[in-house]
Amino acid sequence: IKAIKEDLCSICGTKLNDDKWLIGGPASAFHNHGCYIDSPGHLECMKYALQVCPYLAYSGYNSKTNIEELTKKIDADLLLDDPTVDNNRVPLFVLSKIESFEYKNGYIYPKKPYLDVQFWNNGEQLDDYQAIKIIIKYFSEKGYVNIKDYKI
Repeated sequence: IKAIKEDLCSICGTKLNDDKWLIGGPASAFHNHGCYIDSPGHLECMKYALQVCPYLAYSGYNSKTNIEELTKKIDADLLLDDPTVDNNRVPLFVLSKIESFEYKNGYIYPKKPYLDVQFWNNGEQLDDYQAIKIIIKYFSEKGYVNIKDYKI
């Protein structure tokens, strides 16, 4: 909350100014109602995270938690199933440069259009063409788009 209120990088804690980037899966970045749970960071800080954070950098990393068991243990009415977070591994991560965002109900809603976009998987930046093919296939499997509408 402090980082959001004071316009600070979520990784290094220094001022963001106009170097605001978000990391998320394809649905967070491109779905009409997509949003983020992590606050913005500097480009260099986010690229670092994409290369060293186990969840972001290693597609084989798995930290699944049994939500039903956890809910029984804490006996609370908490939102533990977030529809903007895919319970399975996303096929890639989208690093999006934003001008500004709105913080509402615990979520980051970026002002679009994005100023720049990069695609990452397994700690490496992907080329745009390959990434778009992966995203269209992913959205088609989710039922968001019809893959037949795209010539890939």
